[in-house]
Amino acid sequence: MFGVGAAAGPAAALEPFHDPELGVMGVDLNQSDTAALANTPLPQLLDPLLGNAIYVTLDLDFEAEDSDSSIRRGPLPGGFSGFVADTAQSRGIMGVMLADGNTVLVYRAVPQPRG
Repeated sequence: MFGVGAAAGPAAALEPFHDPELGVMGVDLNQSDTAALANTPLPQLLDPLLGNAIYVTLDLDFEAEDSDSSIRRGPLPGGFSGFVADTAQSRGIMGVMLADGNTVLVYRAVPQPRG
């Protein structure tokens, strides 16, 4: 699910997904949806629920053959609202996934600045 959303990049739209065989469901947000979400009170309202989620950040460098990725377990730096704001400010894309009914994973892909 994450790979599809990240590969689609900013051209993709908000994409809910559900895979009963894998036991996952969630939503991928494109760049516009991420920016729009950052400008609402919803991320702050979700801080208590998603603040300790497992999170993944991919720093995408389309010029390089490999990308830097990191996986960390919460609390999210700055909470969920900070995660959303940082992703939007970096012109990234993000998503939220629930696995096996009890594991929340938030993820983002952020393009590397070109220099």
